[in-house]
Amino acid sequence: MKNLLKNALLLVVTLTITTLISEVIIRQIFHPVDYLLPVIQPDQFLGHRVASGSGGHDAWGFRNYLVPDKATIVAIGDSQTYGVSATYRESWPAHLSKLRSTEVYNLALGGYGPLQYLHLLKSKALNLNPETVIVGLYFGNDLLDADRLAYTNPKWESYKNTGLPGRNVDETEVIANQDKGQFLGEFRRWLAQHSVLYRLGSQSILGDYVREAEYKKSNPDVIDVRLANIRQFFPVNYRHSALNPALEGVSEGMRISKLALTEIKKICAINDIELLVALIPTKELVFSDLLAKTLKGGLPPPLAAQIEGEMEIRSDFFNYLSAQGVNYVDVLPALRNAASEGESIYPINDGHTNGNGYSVIAREINSFLP
Repeated sequence: MKNLLKNALLLVVTLTITTLISEVIIRQIFHPVDYLLPVIQPDQFLGHRVASGSGGHDAWGFRNYLVPDKATIVAIGDSQTYGVSATYRESWPAHLSKLRSTEVYNLALGGYGPLQYLHLLKSKALNLNPETVIVGLYFGNDLLDADRLAYTNPKWESYKNTGLPGRNVDETEVIANQDKGQFLGEFRRWLAQHSVLYRLGSQSILGDYVREAEYKKSNPDVIDVRLANIRQFFPVNYRHSALNPALEGVSEGMRISKLALTEIKKICAINDIELLVALIPTKELVFSDLLAKTLKGGLPPPLAAQIEGEMEIRSDFFNYLSAQGVNYVDVLPALRNAASEGESIYPINDGHTNGNGYSVIAREINSFLP
């Protein structure tokens, strides 16, 4: 019995040491920021933020290896700038850094919108003494994010329209799900936050097939189609309400976003910083022409309405930015061109571009910089 316990203890110790050594080795190959699940915390101004140093993020809680003393360019945005669906090295700020051989600091996180961009400019970006600030404005959800924050967060209530009392706005925040009710949920979350080895294993087990099946189950209206020989999924009703300018939440989001961008412009001018707004389209708009030609009967009505709404909103922002004298770059033509040539620029089941798509965005942005 003693020998059995001794052998069992020896096995546990050996496995533990082997796992720790493997974790150390694997982190030399795969950077934690691309694999570890960060801890999300509430923030009185931003609504939510990544805890300092969590999940391989830097001391400020952003997707960089470290916080530099200075950054020539600071990119501010949401998940499209953060680089969801790609590694850190494949995000558009990282691609831009390579193109220009200069420091580009990525000041972005999913769920952020124009009011968060304004706060990050004042509270973080200015500390890096940038020469250029690039704001990634994503039409897919930035407008609703601006509306929600202004109408649910007391710190931003000055942006409310006092003529619209008693609005019922969704107060849902992007705070991390604690996996309650799942088998070993808390332990699994701890592993996901601390072990690159575990994350690699869990991701490989799920596989593309499982993720696609789960996506279709949660989006029963999805269009599964090949465009330019590239397979893609398009949910029919997913973004319709986020891109309908006739809806109060969208129109308010447009108004609030313009106010935030106007303040961003003033702050940049005062600090002698070049401002460039990168207008990032939805995946549906990028593929809309190809979809219309491929689908029998054309686009489904909800998707057609979404495309029409986004085009109207884009036109409105083009006019606003031009009137304000704000430099902007529209990356839609470049993404459409890449898609029409059969380049894989989006994952099958995600609205964020992949590393190839972020490279297209970075090249287009670079062409507008001096």
